[in-house]
Amino acid sequence: LFYNAWDIDFNYRKKPKKVLKEISHICFMDGPKVIRRNIYKYKKTKIVMDTILTENSNLIEFSLDIEFYEKFKMLRTEFNPNFFSDEVTCEIQFGVIKRSTLDNDPISKAQFEICAHKFVDVSNENYGLALLNDSKYGHHVKNGIISLNLLRSPIYPDKTADRGRHHIRYALYPHINNFENSDVTQTAILFNNEPILVSKRLSFESIIKSDTPNIVIDTMKKAENSNGVIVRLYESIGKTCKAKIKTSFKYNNTYEVDLLENIIKPIKIDELDFSPFEIKTLLFEL
Repeated sequence: LFYNAWDIDFNYRKKPKKVLKEISHICFMDGPKVIRRNIYKYKKTKIVMDTILTENSNLIEFSLDIEFYEKFKMLRTEFNPNFFSDEVTCEIQFGVIKRSTLDNDPISKAQFEICAHKFVDVSNENYGLALLNDSKYGHHVKNGIISLNLLRSPIYPDKTADRGRHHIRYALYPHINNFENSDVTQTAILFNNEPILVSKRLSFESIIKSDTPNIVIDTMKKAENSNGVIVRLYESIGKTCKAKIKTSFKYNNTYEVDLLENIIKPIKIDELDFSPFEIKTLLFEL
């Protein structure tokens, strides 16, 4: 793979590849988790991979600790599910985009490597399979294969790119229903925001929440130029809907604002209308 940081060879899948062999494994339990730990080695590279099943969870999690010392090599994980679809749903910022999994025209052929944020999902009307990731964005979803790019080793512009130690997480999430009627988005958000464990018992109400599953509350911050709170939320699956927002804090007035926090109009948060993938920014005046 004699390509540097921003390029991948169109024909890279035709080049020789090495399936890493397991050199040892153990199985053990850790609280509610059942873990199989596999150890792989390739030249100077070492991979310790935990495959994790957790009680009351539908995720198959993978946690990798890697010492990677390669040059012009790419490390990928691949899955070959027993069903597939002609489209893959890819999460992007503030929504999703559907791409072809076929190679029947120049555009779909050019999508031999695609980007996605927290997940890719292949589904039919009855069920689907999502590959969730934590900060790994390069995917190949073609011809029955779901592949995630874990590491590369280019030499330009950084001669030591990707060399060294890495901790990587990803997960498979089988679900019922098609993507639009699943909880893939919510599950991916939770996977990317692990709970913080503390040695105390805590109980508190959510600061802000929506009554509509496909409305994602993405950002909450102090207003720049007024005594207020800014909340940014969006419709996540491409459907027109209505939503009601509830807060646990007191406020005086609510406004829809632009990205510079200039007031557009006053609004009522118990009757918000969203068009597909619409982003709204709200000002709660304190």
